[in-house]
Amino acid sequence: MKYKKCPVCELNYIEETEKMCDICKNKSSSFDDDEEYICPICYKNKLKYDEVICKKCMEKRLLGDLNDLS
Repeated sequence: MKYKKCPVCELNYIEETEKMCDICKNKSSSFDDDEEYICPICYKNKLKYDEVICKKCMEKRLLGDLNDLS
C-alpha cells in the first residue's frame, strides 16, 4: 500500500487512491455544493468556496482603503 500527503491540507498521509484525508473530508462536508452562500456585505452576490466576501465588495474595500491614504 502506498501513501501520499493529503493534497488539501498537506499534513496528513492518505492512501494513494484517496482524494483527501478524513479531516479535510469533514471540513468540506460542511460546505455543500447544493447550498448557495451569499456575500454578507452586499447580500447580492454568490460566494465561491474559498471566499469570505464577494469580489466586488473586496474591490470596494481595497479601493476605499487606498482612497483613505491620499
